[in-house]
Amino acid sequence: PTPAVTSSAKTTVTPTKTGTAASGQVTIGETGTGWLRVRSEPNTRSGTELAKVNTGTSYPLVEEQTGWYKIEYETGKTGWISSQFATKK
Repeated sequence: PTPAVTSSAKTTVTPTKTGTAASGQVTIGETGTGWLRVRSEPNTRSGTELAKVNTGTSYPLVEEQTGWYKIEYETGKTGWISSQFATKK
């Protein structure tokens, strides 16, 4: 007979902070500067600037996290913007 295999080890899964896939458009609102920084990460401390987008322009929405939208600012290029200065449509 084949012996039964038992294990007392427990696997702990730690969720990572990920965004929610999204679709639609995001329009850049008034910023006071006429543009908004597009960042590599959804935060202002470690996210480096990838580009600047102008107010009044719209971009495809790729993903959402609390306080941030990930947009496609050029074909094949994505980055994060603060949702404080953008409107989702």
